[in-house]
Amino acid sequence: SYRYFFVRKVMFLKYAVAYIVMPGGFGTLDEFFEAVTLIQTKKMRPFPVILYDSSYW
Repeated sequence: SYRYFFVRKVMFLKYAVAYIVMPGGFGTLDEFFEAVTLIQTKKMRPFPVILYDSSYW
C-alpha cells in the first residue's frame, strides 16, 4: 500500500517486465499512457505492452 498514487505508478513501472492492459477506467488509461510516453521518450527501457480485448481499444 502506497500513500501517494504517483509513488505506486513509479514502482509499478520500475519493476515491470511487460504490461497487459485490460479494459478499465481512467486510472488504467493513466497508467497505460504514462508507460507508453516514458518508453517513447526513452526515459525508461522498452518493454512489451499488450492491449487485451481489441473491441475495446
